[in-house]
Amino acid sequence: MSAIVFYFSGTGNSYKVAKAMCDGLENATLVNIAKEHSPKHDISSNIVGIVFPLYYFGLPVIVEKFLEQIKMPENAYVFVIVTRGEPMAGGAKKQLDVAFATKNKKYHFFRYITMGNNFPFYVFNGSVEKVKQQRNINADEKTASFLADIKTQRQSKVFSILDYPPFPAITLRLPTFGYKHFLQIYDEDSYFKVDEACTKCKKCESVCPTNNIVFSSKVEWANKKCQLCLACYNCCPENAIQYIDLINRVDTTRKHQYWNFS
Repeated sequence: MSAIVFYFSGTGNSYKVAKAMCDGLENATLVNIAKEHSPKHDISSNIVGIVFPLYYFGLPVIVEKFLEQIKMPENAYVFVIVTRGEPMAGGAKKQLDVAFATKNKKYHFFRYITMGNNFPFYVFNGSVEKVKQQRNINADEKTASFLADIKTQRQSKVFSILDYPPFPAITLRLPTFGYKHFLQIYDEDSYFKVDEACTKCKKCESVCPTNNIVFSSKVEWANKKCQLCLACYNCCPENAIQYIDLINRVDTTRKHQYWNFS
């Protein structure tokens, strides 16, 4: 029996969960979705996992596109785990159901895991270190529990109240916080600003999951592949990178940074 675990992660939450799953499964391979825009894997694995963060009550665009492309064995056991920054957050179910139904496939196990908030937009802020540590402890316990279920190929899906009517119709369309609003702003990397505190350490370039940042004489978001994961903002040791969009009232200035890679 073999397994393959696909993941997308900006600041480390989903990576931590995906790696723990991979380490706990037999003959498992860990694959970064951001590096596999057109999956080349001949997926013959018995177990297929997909781990990613919740974005605006929905899926990251890169994950949506990945699900459109991926081909899975007919009898594969498929699990999906979604990390989120707020305990009551949800909304992934509708898009997942549509994506899998379109491919005439199904997923058998679904869970959310609450971790630190790494998305300091609007009224939200990044989680402080104490909150992150406690949530990581809780997440490790839940990951171990979910892993035990997955090893026995348990069929079970636990969603949030926001995954059921009437909430999906609201969260996909609600101005500012809705998923359609996210689709309008997610690739607007022109709103990133770099101030004089930048030391040209190039960490932002190295951590960008989609290789969207190019460093020449200055930091440039050059490849139009931004997923708004905010890895660049959160990783900067000098807090020199900000995302400022006055039209949509988004300003990360004086917000917490969040980083969960060890």
